[in-house]
Amino acid sequence: MKRIKGILSILLIVILVFGFAGCSKDNNSDSGADTSKGASTDEGNKELEHVNLTWYYPGSYPFKDQELVFAEANKIIKEKINATVEFKALPWGEYEDKMRVVMGADEDYDIAFTSNWFNNYHSNVAMGAYLPLNDLLPKYAPTLYKSVPEKFWEATKVDGQIYGLVNYQISARTAALNMKKENVEKLGIAKDTVFDSIDDLEPYLEKAKGIFPPDMIPILSEWRMSLQEAVGQEWIAGASIPGAIYLNDKNAKVFNQFKSEEFKKHVERNKIWVEKGYLGGDALFSAKDTGTFVNQGKVIFSVGGTWKPGVDEEETARRGYEFWVKPLSDAYVTTGGIIATMHAINSNSKNPERAMMLMELMNTDVELYNIIAYGIEGTHYNKLEDGTVEVIPDAGYNPGTLWLHASTFNAHIMKGMPLDVWEQTKKINLEAQASPLLGFSFNPESVSAEMAQCESVVNEFIKSFDFGVGDVDSLYEKFVEKLDKAGAQTITDEIQRQIDEWMGK
Repeated sequence: MKRIKGILSILLIVILVFGFAGCSKDNNSDSGADTSKGASTDEGNKELEHVNLTWYYPGSYPFKDQELVFAEANKIIKEKINATVEFKALPWGEYEDKMRVVMGADEDYDIAFTSNWFNNYHSNVAMGAYLPLNDLLPKYAPTLYKSVPEKFWEATKVDGQIYGLVNYQISARTAALNMKKENVEKLGIAKDTVFDSIDDLEPYLEKAKGIFPPDMIPILSEWRMSLQEAVGQEWIAGASIPGAIYLNDKNAKVFNQFKSEEFKKHVERNKIWVEKGYLGGDALFSAKDTGTFVNQGKVIFSVGGTWKPGVDEEETARRGYEFWVKPLSDAYVTTGGIIATMHAINSNSKNPERAMMLMELMNTDVELYNIIAYGIEGTHYNKLEDGTVEVIPDAGYNPGTLWLHASTFNAHIMKGMPLDVWEQTKKINLEAQASPLLGFSFNPESVSAEMAQCESVVNEFIKSFDFGVGDVDSLYEKFVEKLDKAGAQTITDEIQRQIDEWMGK
């Protein structure tokens, strides 16, 4: 593939924005998708034999009413495509380990959430875990296929094959700083307070020590979950795989991000912040899911996710208390941003056609999408006169992950969100800086063994660096040495070779 240069890069952004317009909705939260078309028509499904499907995905599960919600969703699914879904909704802290076991043992399942930062897409493609979708997608999910810009599908391709189904949403990624309003107002922070970098937080972290009890964690900042855009990098094959470029480098020179000055600063800063009492240290290191501390309101600042229009209201509704999210970087449109939220079909699925039909239904049936996203109207949320919705606190179901299951443009607009939230989203996508690798897709096949080995090394050491636990200076030396032995240079060389070929060098 040759590099798309100059004006074509700008045109690509415009194409993405026009694509968003086709999926936007009015203030009644009706989707622009045509729910009467596609593979999920009632008449055609009278001839379909009933099948059972298994769908794995992560979240803040379990919820008291989740089986009630899943049963309601299955009523629509059975009627539309004559299938019953077993929803394997797992806690964040368990999902990746579970998927490694499931895929390693060739267990029976059909669909799984995948991305470049969680349940690594490229690594799983390289090990043959996912089914190529080039033929199935236009046949069994035609509306989904047509609603997503072609360049999005190009970004998912590995050696010419699509393996991931894009959850269509904001494509521009902006590093985000998250905080509970009640906490940070005690530190003198207002809604319009601006932070240019993580370092700007230090005076507030020092102040927090004298205000909050010892069990409060001043800051949570995990490299793989939060810092790609914040340090101006793009990680080509995933958060745990060596191989990155700087987003402002038009020549796209590849380097090992774990040897970068930015990563070294992350390690050194966390070591110092533990010594100063700013970081949770052992408590975070021992936790299986650090997000639990955030959800419990035990973290004053956390870096993670992406800033977007309406995110304050979305997070407030999910958490049950007023929550602020502030941008911590410029916005970038990257291949990584496109493949950050996807689903894949198991290469050994017994019913891949029906699995694809389910994904079509999730992306086109507004009622089904919102049941999974919000629960049951009148029980878990209420629809207001202006067409927005309000989540009912402590009602038994509130995943708060509109982006995880399908296109967010099917979602009801939350109370307090601007009614033009999707227009604002388009504007950000239009104005965001384009990565020099926008549209490039890495083929990991020739370095799959090295990738698996390096990912294992990163998993072994990363928590020490994120939470400043142990002798991090000596640990860092061992870490780099083990990465080198695992084949980090081989991976970065192969990524560079493919990029040079793509750019026509």
